[in-house]
Amino acid sequence: MPKSLNKFKQKIKSLQRADEKSKKIWLIGATAISMIFVVSFWIFYLNMTLPKTTASTEKTGGQTKEKPWNTFSLGFKTLSKEFSEKLDEIKSGVGEQFNSVKEGIEKTNDFSLETESPISYPEINEEIPDAPLP
Repeated sequence: MPKSLNKFKQKIKSLQRADEKSKKIWLIGATAISMIFVVSFWIFYLNMTLPKTTASTEKTGGQTKEKPWNTFSLGFKTLSKEFSEKLDEIKSGVGEQFNSVKEGIEKTNDFSLETESPISYPEINEEIPDAPLP
């Protein structure tokens, strides 16, 4: 076994035998390192996938023409419109399902009994003798 793997196993065993305070310190440290790694990867991913802003943005006096609240309100209107459309789709789907279940419950079965058989059998005038069962 490699020497570094043995050292790692020894470190883990010593950590398992350590007091609670040491375990908590190691937990916080490992969590912080993991969080830094995940956040760094996330920022890198966002920088790679989001479109870059161009320098050709029209500016007036150092500020853009579009104010942040206007952008926010426009986005909110768009989202609320899309949400309302999705909600209408869900309502119509639920209504259709409800009507389908209601029709299934209200459906009645009709039975018709025929008095005459559509197949005619020849009449047997002979009596069939009883036979003993084996």
